[in-house]
Amino acid sequence: MKPKGKSTEVLEKELKDYANLDGYFTENEEELAEEAMEQANINRINELTRISRERELTNEEAAERHALRQAYLQAFRSQFRGQMDQTVVEYPDGSRVALRDVNRKKK
Repeated sequence: MKPKGKSTEVLEKELKDYANLDGYFTENEEELAEEAMEQANINRINELTRISRERELTNEEAAERHALRQAYLQAFRSQFRGQMDQTVVEYPDGSRVALRDVNRKKK
């Protein structure tokens, strides 16, 4: 049974559009997997920090914590740079200037 008010052609087009979303879901799933991995790394960093408060870390644990912290900082900096690259300042006259170019704008 088809919904009232929608022709067969419209329903077929919507179905085709829906079928073309396969790539979108794949990318979304990849992002979710990356976020889960990042959260797992953060949890491991926290766990190693808790352990270090109770006893001295072994060389392997200390090296693991250092590597995880460096990876976390690199990801954070990369995301922050990306966010700042997309940030613009809008002036009262309506002009928009990228944040990195604000000091270069002449008044």
